[in-house]
Amino acid sequence: MSFYQDAVNKLFREVSEGNETADRISMPLLFMMRHAMELGYKYTITKICEFNGTKYNPRKDRHDFLELHKRLKKEFYTLWQNGGVSDAKKDGFDEYYDITEAAMIWFNENDPFGENFRYPQQGSAHDKKVNLLEVKDKFDEAMTLLTVTVDVITDGMET
Repeated sequence: MSFYQDAVNKLFREVSEGNETADRISMPLLFMMRHAMELGYKYTITKICEFNGTKYNPRKDRHDFLELHKRLKKEFYTLWQNGGVSDAKKDGFDEYYDITEAAMIWFNENDPFGENFRYPQQGSAHDKKVNLLEVKDKFDEAMTLLTVTVDVITDGMET
């Protein structure tokens, strides 16, 4: 996940510094953003399931951001209800979960099956104009939840 996140930041920097054009970079950049988020969801859900004493099969959710987003909340709430995290950590999770939802919705609307940015076809995502800065901001906000949740949960726990 972090390698994709680093690649996103490098490609975005190339565009923002004028070393590359947005038209040339946008599809790979959007693909990597979506993929990094998907990996973040699946990693976080997997780890929370381990804390809950359950197994998670990421193949079941495939590339479906709506399902991944719901599953993340369900598993986190199970952990909270079982005393695995404090109310304060749950409140922080809720705040970032809502923020992450904006990016999840954008990517779900523009690439619901994780294919439009990989295999652009007529009438798909490649025909749309995108404000890369807006999408990058949403991505960065989403990655906050998807990269720190496990660290926040394990703070003070023996792993």
